[in-house]
Amino acid sequence: MILSSHIYKKANQAVKKYGTRDPFEIAEASGVHLYYEQFNSLLGLYTCKWRRRMIFLNNRLEEPLSSIVLAHELGHDVLHREMAENGLREYNIFGIKDITEQEANAFAAHILIDHEELGDLIRSGMSLQEISAILNTSQDLVLIKLEQMKKLGFDVNIPRPSDASFIKRL
Repeated sequence: MILSSHIYKKANQAVKKYGTRDPFEIAEASGVHLYYEQFNSLLGLYTCKWRRRMIFLNNRLEEPLSSIVLAHELGHDVLHREMAENGLREYNIFGIKDITEQEANAFAAHILIDHEELGDLIRSGMSLQEISAILNTSQDLVLIKLEQMKKLGFDVNIPRPSDASFIKRL
């Protein structure tokens, strides 16, 4: 089971500490080393070796996908670092049956989407498509954020369940 309040707290601590929701700025400020590699199908990878925290991003990624993948990998850094300390760990962002992937997606949603801004957009009557366009992110990441907000006790309506494989379509 995803510990929604723990993930929400950790993501908000990072946003507050570094004064940004930009995952590239958070990675740099927090000491995570970012590398770009040419991967065929892999979008991103997190590892921690010899106390050196590293994220490898596919160098072919464009916005908003690069920010989503980086925020997801930062989730692994914050939430699952001890799992990666024995070397390279390939996290399959699509293997959503793995609880660590769900947690990293929730962390990414909290990093990239401010719940107050999202609430304002919802109250203004905007559709999911309009909201995701304004936030420059995927509809499914918005849905993940809404699902997490509901678990945290916010009064939100979720138009449809999120699709765990949303990144494949971006």
